[in-house]
Amino acid sequence: MRVTIKIIGGLIHQVGFSEREMDIPDGLSLKELLASIRLDEGSPRIVTRNGKYITPEEKLADGDRIVVCHLYSGG
Repeated sequence: MRVTIKIIGGLIHQVGFSEREMDIPDGLSLKELLASIRLDEGSPRIVTRNGKYITPEEKLADGDRIVVCHLYSGG
């Protein structure tokens, strides 16, 4: 299976890339994918799959586009 993962903002420095296509095994969860790219589990973030929110336990599908972004706040 192949997915695309895009990292936005300061998290790029943590994982070492901004966008990458990855071959992953069938049945991999979002949590497992994020662990495989060494994204700190404690980092506050928003993650979407194909433009919609995804929970860490959800399984990924071929062709998914995952976007990970730090939480931002301001006025």
